[in-house]
Amino acid sequence: MRGVRGAPWRRIASQIGRSTTVWAASTLTMLVLAALLPDFQLQSADGDSATRIAITAACGAGAFGVLSAIAWPLLVRLLLLLPARTRPTSW
Repeated sequence: MRGVRGAPWRRIASQIGRSTTVWAASTLTMLVLAALLPDFQLQSADGDSATRIAITAACGAGAFGVLSAIAWPLLVRLLLLLPARTRPTSW
């Protein structure tokens, strides 16, 4: 009988699918924001074709995702240590 968690390849495939879905949603959000907001612009270095703008949005979403994946756990760990380091003034 197999364990409750299932095969390891299913977990990996699920994580890859989840990450791809979030990345695609972030890319679409950036493209919609660039179309709706006048001050939010996506510009590529060589030109402004639709393909280049979509690639720029995908790269921006990927960079933002990587930074969020790194910064959020570090920030949470640092903030969890803060109450442990402070001493109450009165008991």
